[in-house]
Amino acid sequence: MTSLAVFDFDRTIVDADSDATIITKLREKTPPPEWDNTNHDWTPYMSNVFEHAYSAGMHPDDILSSIASMPPTPGMERLLRRLADERWHVVLLTDANTVFVGHWLKEHGLEDKVTSVITNRAFFERGRLYIEPCMEQTVCRRCPRNLCKSLALAQHCDGRPPYQQVVYVGDGRNDYCPATSLPNQ
Repeated sequence: MTSLAVFDFDRTIVDADSDATIITKLREKTPPPEWDNTNHDWTPYMSNVFEHAYSAGMHPDDILSSIASMPPTPGMERLLRRLADERWHVVLLTDANTVFVGHWLKEHGLEDKVTSVITNRAFFERGRLYIEPCMEQTVCRRCPRNLCKSLALAQHCDGRPPYQQVVYVGDGRNDYCPATSLPNQ
């Protein structure tokens, strides 16, 4: 029977926040739009940041090199390799995006150690980074509209044989919801 390890990305796999890394890099060129904390929907805000980055002349290589430079949390690379060697399913469940997570994993030689990445879809088109929500959920009031990690984890586990054990590792408020509703084994 296989075991499952689920990890957040920002401040868990990497010892940084990928969005903050890009915002900091952008500030070197021109201040990004300010976060309106009355609107709790972060993904559209980051879409505005990416539009601003494009308008300010930030090249995709600038974004990707900033993401690649984020250090792993100490011991995390070794842990992911060990879990893969022991045939655990390793899922990254994050509010980051596919470009950031995929590029970081590739640059650190870890993409084949991760079974699945569940996150917001992102892509470059004519030099601009676009982001699309992972989902449009309205049932969980604890989580943002773009991603309820409990729902996403349940969808991942649906139709699979039960896991021997499930471990969840995350650092923030949006990790509380899935930590309270891990699949029963």
